[in-house]
Amino acid sequence: AAVFVGPEAAARVRAWSPAGAELVVECAGAPAAVQLGLSLVASGGRYVQLGTCQEPVPVDLAALAGREVRLLSAF
Repeated sequence: AAVFVGPEAAARVRAWSPAGAELVVECAGAPAAVQLGLSLVASGGRYVQLGTCQEPVPVDLAALAGREVRLLSAF
């Protein structure tokens, strides 16, 4: 397992796993973190949303379904 945070997170994830992360857990609830996490989850991977967003965040469900990403939430 690896944990990457900060502005270099996307580059570090892609260097570690070019296909993306098998599991992404978003805990901040920040719209930018949600978008980043969704962009980094690998095809067939899992995305878990634990953070509570204070504003709506657009999510392309068709793209996630096409990549067979499992989207899970604690709520």
